Amino acid sequence: PPGLASIAQDTDWVLAPADGKWGFAYTDDSGSPPAIASVAIGSGAPVGQARIVITLSSAPTGANRRLRYALGSPAPTGSWLGERGLVYADSGVPSRARETYPTLPATIRHYLVGFEATVS
Repeated sequence: PPGLASIAQDTDWVLAPADGKWGFAYTDDSGSPPAIASVAIGSGAPVGQARIVITLSSAPTGANRRLRYALGSPAPTGSWLGERGLVYADSGVPSRARETYPTLPATIRHYLVGFEATVS
């Protein structure tokens, strides 16, 4: 959300997809698109703004380059079924719902919505 400069990977509440890519996927028309080698939180510009850095295993060569998030992620079994991602911004606001549901995070989290974007 606007005004929040800090983002994080959820490691304590949402069950992570098994592939370790936080819900991100890269594809192109090459027939063999490079894999995502790493996903990390990095600093960016303007100062104080966070960004997500996605590194591919090699330079992409295909056309129609696309980055997807929380769409088509592997769906683990258990209580967290379906596509998801792990990126959120913490509001710092205490969660009133936690009084009723103690397994919820202590503060309100704003999760990144699923998307598909063209990569240039």
